Amino acid sequence: MKIIGIKISLSALFIVIPVFALAQTPTIQSLLAWAWIPLYLLLLVIMGLALAFFLWGVALFILNSGNEDKRSEGKQKMFWGIIALVIMISIGSIMWILQIGLGILPVPRLN
Repeated sequence: MKIIGIKISLSALFIVIPVFALAQTPTIQSLLAWAWIPLYLLLLVIMGLALAFFLWGVALFILNSGNEDKRSEGKQKMFWGIIALVIMISIGSIMWILQIGLGILPVPRLN
């Protein structure tokens, strides 16, 4: 545990050293850039999972056309998959408005 604490302390020190050298002045936008890209990637992963859940419901619905219980289970999975996709698209739209529309947050670049 002590080694992890030392690694975290050294990492924080190396992030802050340019500020002490006046090489870079930290701004809110530069600090948000550090947290923004992982949040953006998390949004993409959750959208992919919601799409997979929806497609799983479609598969249950189609493959179990004779069994009404399984069809209703497929309908329920499709419904919740669509709800999750709508929520994720809404969050993505809010992120887009903050990024590009208002210029508050940095646009993530995945190079």
